[in-house]
This record gives sequence, structure tokens and C-alpha cells, in this order.
Amino acid sequence: MTTDSSFMFPVDDSKNCNVLTLGENENTSLYVPVIPPTLFFNTSVNESYQRFEPKYLKYYIENCMRIGKIQRIDFAMREVPNFKTPQTCAFIHFDCLYDNENTQNMRDQLATN
Repeated sequence: MTTDSSFMFPVDDSKNCNVLTLGENENTSLYVPVIPPTLFFNTSVNESYQRFEPKYLKYYIENCMRIGKIQRIDFAMREVPNFKTPQTCAFIHFDCLYDNENTQNMRDQLATN
């Protein structure tokens, strides 16, 4: 299922979308431990606030953050300390990563933390 979120999130055409060359054993998946139900964003259309839903994640990562082309996202619910109810987490599997500043910054942060 695809969700066209372009009316809410502008596409960032300034980021390069050439495929990043990775080594054979380099990871192309990302784990997001919590997508909180209290996460809101300011829409690009009418400057209103709207709740960020997991269905927007693929579009946002591919077109706004420009990190890479997503193969699939696996969502799950999990118990998290300091939250009263189970929270949504995501396992993001990429077909490829893009060779740009956003992707490099993310990879650098993940490598050092």
C-alpha cells in the first residue's frame, strides 16, 4: 500500500539520489524503536499541525529526507518503559541508500552511537 503524502511534505530536490556504493556486508536496514502517537508535524500546505502516522514514513524518508529507496517497512508494537501503552516501532529495509549528506550524517551517527 502506498500513501501519497506529497500534499503534506515537500519533496527535497536539493539532495542527490545517486546510489551509494556499499560493501557486501554493510547494513541497509534501519530500526526505529518508537514512533510515538504524540508526534506531530507542521504541514507544508496550510501550516496546520497534523499527527504523524506510520503510513507517512516511506514517503517522508524517500522524498523529504532522501535517505534511500525503501524495499519495505515492517511495523510492530512493543512495550516501552515510560509509556503506558504499547508503542509502534519500525524496521526499515532499503533497496539502496542514496549518496548524499543526509545519508552520510545518519550513517556517521549510527556508527558512533
